[in-house]
Amino acid sequence: MIALTIDGAVVRVPEGTSLLEAARAAGAHVPTLCDSDHLSPHGACRLCVVEVAGRDPVASCHTSAVAGMVVHTQSERLLRLRRNIVELIVSDHPLDCLGCVANNRCELQAVAAELGFREVRYPPGAAHAPEPDRSHPFLAFDMDKCVACARCARVCDEVQGSFVLAMSGRGFAMGVIAGDDTGLAEAECASCGACAVECPVGAIVDTGQLDAGFPDRIRWMQAAARKYPYLDLSRVGIYGGSAGGQNALGALLFHPDFYKVAVSDCGCHDNRMDKIHWNEAWMGLMGPHYAENSNVTHAHKLQGKLFLTVGELDTNVDPASTMQVVNALIRANKDFDFLLVPGAGHGVGETPYLRRRRQDFFVRHLLGVEPREN
Repeated sequence: MIALTIDGAVVRVPEGTSLLEAARAAGAHVPTLCDSDHLSPHGACRLCVVEVAGRDPVASCHTSAVAGMVVHTQSERLLRLRRNIVELIVSDHPLDCLGCVANNRCELQAVAAELGFREVRYPPGAAHAPEPDRSHPFLAFDMDKCVACARCARVCDEVQGSFVLAMSGRGFAMGVIAGDDTGLAEAECASCGACAVECPVGAIVDTGQLDAGFPDRIRWMQAAARKYPYLDLSRVGIYGGSAGGQNALGALLFHPDFYKVAVSDCGCHDNRMDKIHWNEAWMGLMGPHYAENSNVTHAHKLQGKLFLTVGELDTNVDPASTMQVVNALIRANKDFDFLLVPGAGHGVGETPYLRRRRQDFFVRHLLGVEPREN
């Protein structure tokens, strides 16, 4: 065992331990993107940079602990370095977080929020491969989101032993290729999904996770209907509140061939109207991607029967988010139902009155009868 000092505390670790492992043993948090517990060190992201007395900052994942070392994992200098690294990555990364399957579990998003990242000073980089690869039946590649951590290729090689994926190119042109760069469908991929599990962002995903999970939801119901023929998939409705309210409306906007009726309560339909200070932490500064991820933008696509509800005094999701949708639907000359409840707050859809109204709406438009009629 060797002893070294990390953030003022003496820690003892086996010889050959990396500084990153030693820091974790000391209870220190060091941000990473390319590190994974079951993969060999790679040193691609450099976010794990730490200060070692008498030396320039080093990547802790690739630097072995030495007896007597004095290491600092947090300082103003390190914060600036890490922020600059994230800024360079984000300069070549799409900020469509709301519409991304990795939203709220994205490691880049989490690191940006942790470091207090607020803006990009650099001009946009040349995005990786702008055309997504949808050739595989179970996996989708979006290389414009790749952060070049190589975790997918490494797990394919080191853990699965498949050697299907590799890194190609340099700088902004770096990305993942499959096989001989012929596309994932033609590579000898075993569809194990380890690459999608390992990806820290949304560059490689299980296709069932795309589009707020709707493809999987639809497939599940179709499979159930095949087993239970009494399930009538010509009359499918959906209800949700808050973020679920956003999805409920999205079902009619983007999947009207399957969903016919939706009740949407207090939906966060437009993140330009919903807690901007919070959204910026995971969507970046306001830009065109906010509009593209808004139900307001797509309101003109409405098909089916829609019932919108919102509480007048909702302090969680600004009622203006729903009102913007109402305004857009009126401008598009769409028919819909809307109820603003005076004095009510967030989640008004779960009050006895609106539960009854929701049930009536589904009965009326899915069963085709008036509720409680003799």
